[in-house]
Amino acid sequence: MAKKKQPYYDWNGQDGIATCILYDGENTFLGLATCHPDDEDFQSEKTGLYIAEARAEIQALKHYKNNILKPGLNALNQLYYSINHSKQYNKKSYEAKMLYRQIKMKEKDIENVQNIIDERKADLKKYIDDKDAFYRTVKRNRAESN
Repeated sequence: MAKKKQPYYDWNGQDGIATCILYDGENTFLGLATCHPDDEDFQSEKTGLYIAEARAEIQALKHYKNNILKPGLNALNQLYYSINHSKQYNKKSYEAKMLYRQIKMKEKDIENVQNIIDERKADLKKYIDDKDAFYRTVKRNRAESN
């Protein structure tokens, strides 16, 4: 990947929209977060930008998995299946062992990236759920005090 530029952040407090744009040198990944109308009195730039950045990161990771790792694995598998049907194929040869090892490494990379995506999604969901629970508690306390 080319040298990454700094992420671009934008906060529109009037509309409650946070934007994060990540750029990897070739691709642009957009993350948005909008404040729910019920939570406008808790609207926060920091919270919005955190959510937007997490969504942009998830987009970037999905792109990496689907457009870089998976096509690489497909190419390795195609090569493997092309040569393993040959009469001269020797599964103990250096080339066959290295090809098999590269396939396994690529599969592990895909699995690792998917785990990171799943973890990032779970963290984001927990963050949003925790914020929502906090907001409900504050609203309930405000209602009780009035």
